[in-house]
Amino acid sequence: MSCNRPSEEVVNGTSCLVADGFKLCPFVFDRVKVCPANHKPASPLRMPSKRWQANSGMPESQLLRADEALVPFDAAQQPSLDLLNTWLDAQWPTAVRLLTGAGGLGKTRLALELCRQRQAAGWCCGFLDKDHAAKDMALFWDELRQQQQAVLVVLDYAETRQTVLLALVKALLQNPSPHPVRLLLLARGGGEWWDNLPSKDADCEMLLVSYATSGPYLLPALYLDASSRRLAYQQALQAYAEALGRPATQYIPDLAGEHFAKPLYLQMAALLALFDEYPQTAEGLTRALLNHERRYWAQALTDSDLPKPEILAQQLLALATLAGGFAAPNQAHNYWGAVSDYPLQPLEMAVLFNALTPLYPGSGNQRLPAMQPDLLGEALVAQTLLQAQGARLLDAVLREDALQYSALTVLARLSGHRPDVEGVLVAGLIRNFGKCCRTILVVAVETPGKLTALACAAFRGLTPAGQSHAAGLLSGFFKHESVELGYLAYEVALSEKNKADKKLAKKPKDIGAKEGYAQSLGNLSVALYRIGKNDETVSFTQQVVAIYKQLAEKNPDRFEPDYAKSLNNYAAFLRDAGQYAEAQGFAQQALAIRKRLAEKNPDRFEPDYASSLSSYASCLSDAGQYAEAQGFVQQALAIRKRLAEKNPDRFEPDHASSLSSYANRLGEAGQYAEALGFAQQALAIRKRLAEKNPDRFEPDHAISLNNYANRLSDAGQYAEAQGFAQQALAIRKRLVEKNPDRFEPDYAVSLNNYANSLSDVGQYAEARGFAQQALAIDERLAVKTPARYEFDAYSSYCNMRFLHWLAEVKPVNSGWAEPLPPLPSAIAAHQQALLKFYAAVLQACLAVSPRQHSEGFQQALAVWQALAPAQQNPILGYYLCAWGWLNHHEPTALTGSAGAEVWRRFCQQRQGRLPHWLYTVAERLNFTWPDEAA
Repeated sequence: MSCNRPSEEVVNGTSCLVADGFKLCPFVFDRVKVCPANHKPASPLRMPSKRWQANSGMPESQLLRADEALVPFDAAQQPSLDLLNTWLDAQWPTAVRLLTGAGGLGKTRLALELCRQRQAAGWCCGFLDKDHAAKDMALFWDELRQQQQAVLVVLDYAETRQTVLLALVKALLQNPSPHPVRLLLLARGGGEWWDNLPSKDADCEMLLVSYATSGPYLLPALYLDASSRRLAYQQALQAYAEALGRPATQYIPDLAGEHFAKPLYLQMAALLALFDEYPQTAEGLTRALLNHERRYWAQALTDSDLPKPEILAQQLLALATLAGGFAAPNQAHNYWGAVSDYPLQPLEMAVLFNALTPLYPGSGNQRLPAMQPDLLGEALVAQTLLQAQGARLLDAVLREDALQYSALTVLARLSGHRPDVEGVLVAGLIRNFGKCCRTILVVAVETPGKLTALACAAFRGLTPAGQSHAAGLLSGFFKHESVELGYLAYEVALSEKNKADKKLAKKPKDIGAKEGYAQSLGNLSVALYRIGKNDETVSFTQQVVAIYKQLAEKNPDRFEPDYAKSLNNYAAFLRDAGQYAEAQGFAQQALAIRKRLAEKNPDRFEPDYASSLSSYASCLSDAGQYAEAQGFVQQALAIRKRLAEKNPDRFEPDHASSLSSYANRLGEAGQYAEALGFAQQALAIRKRLAEKNPDRFEPDHAISLNNYANRLSDAGQYAEAQGFAQQALAIRKRLVEKNPDRFEPDYAVSLNNYANSLSDVGQYAEARGFAQQALAIDERLAVKTPARYEFDAYSSYCNMRFLHWLAEVKPVNSGWAEPLPPLPSAIAAHQQALLKFYAAVLQACLAVSPRQHSEGFQQALAVWQALAPAQQNPILGYYLCAWGWLNHHEPTALTGSAGAEVWRRFCQQRQGRLPHWLYTVAERLNFTWPDEAA
């Protein structure tokens, strides 16, 4: 066979390749229509058109491709389409949006429908081909700009095409269009690749961090109920029956499986039903489809004389799917010897390759593409990996630099829904970890799945020498916090600690070995903290403190700054673990050292000294020593004010932070008028900074608005507080529209704060709506990272239930719904006590009998005694609900006058103005507040 490029002919206006008796039709595209009178060049964007035809020899599975658009566009996707149309019509000259969703949800189909509608409205629309490289983007954009139309570019698999995306953004920024430009990115997930994208190119950063860039927007599952699934199934069944000329069966299988919420699985089921096949599971559906594919492989290779042709076809298609497609037989042949037990000569590979390309025609340079739809390709790879030669295939793609990225992307995707392949994948990663570990980190951040967990298991399976080698390769990758890579960072830090431990055991008196061990312990502590293991963090940080103490005693000039840092870190970790008294002592030691260092060398050490003053003040506040805390934070404020006057660009943000901290300390001491003044100063600085640089400082501006709203509420100025809480909410809403992954936690906080400000003025129904939004966000975050967000989710749930109770005039069915759920186990002990108190107050309010009220409120007061002052201060209102009911109905259950004193101060600080919800609680529970409320 000739190695020359096959000849071309034109069939119906489309270029086709002819070789070895096969007519190899590439992906057929419709060019975007343009007006011939304008003599514009053809648009470089492509709109895929239908290519499947009955009796053409192509497998029925190709009908499932989004490009075929055989099943009519589902009205259930209209809300998502409406949101995209609103985005297209927005004011931005150039805008970028990321749309995410699992495979099979319909992202590509939605984008295709959007393009077709906008084409009809005069836009230039289409998909950016995979063949376009970053170096092509300047010319690509120039051709697009010459269309003299509004432009919509769809970039599929955006997480794997970041270089091309950045090159396109740079080109359009350097040569702007007078017409609107929209870039719609499609990806399996957002996450860290999306967060980090702006920092990868300074020329693109301004657009990518601005409000003109938004997402990720998660495409919701379409079919959550039985009726919508039946309707979608029947529509797909009818469409496929007409295309294949087969009668549509009236039988509807069981569609209760969770996977049937995705359109693709319903369409798979409908297609197979035409062949009287009714698999129920996700794996069963793809397995049945692959069995159909094998019949086409066998037919295409009937006269090939190749040994075991179906096995060869499966291996080649799995290799092509992992490699992202092949342009020519010789490209595939380069890897074949490592993949298969069945050696093929170049001519035999050409026969195999050319027999399969008509079944799966590719686009552009990819004559044999990855199998589509993606879920079917992933199922093919999984089946092949589980067979006898699977290990060879895995080693071949993981050892080759040119294939690693594409292969690991496919493996990451399938790992999320094929647990049966995990053992094979871990074994393969162990064999090839040193060759592919850096690519693993890149792909794990970009692509949702279980790749990080598999990499952790593989790292644990390495020899000590292998772990040391891999740790060296990965050093520097874990400098900044990464949620996705947190557990792998912990595994690497643990192995480095163990190595440093062995080194120190050999040279126990060596100063360098001791310092290295302390550093490894510190790195391990940070890694543990980032994955929520607070108790272990405290334990290892304690060892760091002990080592640096020894080193500083021998060489204070060299090691005292490190010793002070370790003390400060230890205090911070103790606070997070709820060990407030212990934290205070270590923060005090750090403060003493840094004070001494700052006196010797103020230019170098005063910023650290100010930080220690603030840290120590926070520890005093935790213990309820508000007056003392106020004095130390006042000293920090004085230092930072002086530093800001000398160098405002560097130190003004810290000055604002100290002003805010001082306001908080004043508020804790009941000096609300003074607190308002300092909070207002902090707000003024952060507002000015945000006006100059909104992308950097608007998050801080929102914090100051929330803080100022809280200080106003403390002073009984509820209407004014509501206005500032609303401003904070507006900012965070904009931020979360731009970057949900980063700002959703803060947005949930603002939603709850605004809901509480509404309840302060008696607007309970409106408050409940905002609290429900906060709850939805917190519950979603808790599923992803329980150790961090289950506390917030449970707290939001209680808040929503409480506001629902306040908003309802009469109970439903003799009560306000079911009992509260038990506390999640992932919540730390000191946080559980706080939620137990909140839950006891809420359950007592929801109860309908005096006995239940009494038991609930007495339980709440018992829990209250175990709370630290720092925990008590923000929830005094709920404490007063319990005390107020018992004071009116069962005064003998109260001991001492502490509650009366809390009540007196609460009223005095608010000048007798109580939040409206306290009056509603008293009215609902049939008690009156003491005379101090007047």
